[in-house]
Amino acid sequence: GKVIPMRKLVGPIAVLILVVGGWLYLSQSQSSTAGQGGGGKDVLGTPGPELPVTGIGSLTKDNAGKVVRIEGTITEECPHSGCWAYVQDDSGKIRIDTNKGGFALPLHKEGSKVTVTGEVTTKENGDLELQATSAQL
Repeated sequence: GKVIPMRKLVGPIAVLILVVGGWLYLSQSQSSTAGQGGGGKDVLGTPGPELPVTGIGSLTKDNAGKVVRIEGTITEECPHSGCWAYVQDDSGKIRIDTNKGGFALPLHKEGSKVTVTGEVTTKENGDLELQATSAQL
């Protein structure tokens, strides 16, 4: 067998990565904004009812099982798949989990503003968590 030098493969591989990456980006951005009017923000997951925004610090165990909407800044995010993040507002901080909503947050969004709708749950250690059904960046 003939050995192909690595240098000759770099160009075609780079082109392939760019084409596939571009296609994935375009197909994702079209599907996430389909049917959404307004400010051009990406809506991830399934948009629920337009709920009033609840301060994170005002959430208690009594809210467990209720669907709420929060707004805040992403302070920390799952570094590999965007499956969870911590969102903080002026009143507090909460962990959001996106698995139930069937979506993932775009990576490297720490410091970004986000609006999240989801169900308040209580973790085994007593901490509150939001099972996100949608997020808007």
